[in-house]
Amino acid sequence: MLVGLSFITDWKGIMLSVVGLFIMMQPFQKLLPECILSARRDLPATIASRATESYVVLTLTEVKMFPADLAGLIVAAGALSWSTAA
Repeated sequence: MLVGLSFITDWKGIMLSVVGLFIMMQPFQKLLPECILSARRDLPATIASRATESYVVLTLTEVKMFPADLAGLIVAAGALSWSTAA
């Protein structure tokens, strides 16, 4: 899926992303709690938000070739601005 995201402007990238998403759904469902995709309160919502933050950093470092510290700073700035606004 990450390879597809790196070529997302091309039709091959879109197809790789979609295929990668379908391939990862079954292991994803076994790994995480049942109601993770609905993001119900408590544990499922917490796990979903933390997984999202991890994949954002991974995508920034692997696809966009940002240094790890800059990618972490971007995610931290987003979290701080969200907290400030809330």
